[in-house]
Amino acid sequence: MRKLLAITMMVGALSTGAAMAQTGAPAATPAAPAKKVAAPAKKAQAPRTPESLACSKEADAQNLKGKPRKTFRAKCLKAAKAKAKAATKS
Repeated sequence: MRKLLAITMMVGALSTGAAMAQTGAPAATPAAPAKKVAAPAKKAQAPRTPESLACSKEADAQNLKGKPRKTFRAKCLKAAKAKAKAATKS
C-alpha cells in the first residue's frame, strides 16, 4: 500500500512539472496603432437654485453629514417649494 502511494505521488509530481512548463511566445503580430479614446463626457449639472444653496448653508451651520443632512435638505427644499407655490397663488 505504501509503495502504491509513493508511486502515485511521484507520478503526480512529475506530471505537474510538464503541465506547468512555459510555452513559447506566440507569433508576433503587427501592432495596430493605438486609438485615442475620448474621455466620457461628464453629465452636465443643472445650476443650483437659491433655495438649494440656502438649505445647504443651513445644513453646514448645523454640521450635518450623511443621511441626516440628506433628509434635512429634502425637508428644507420641500418647504421652500411649498412656500414659493403659496406665494404665487396669493
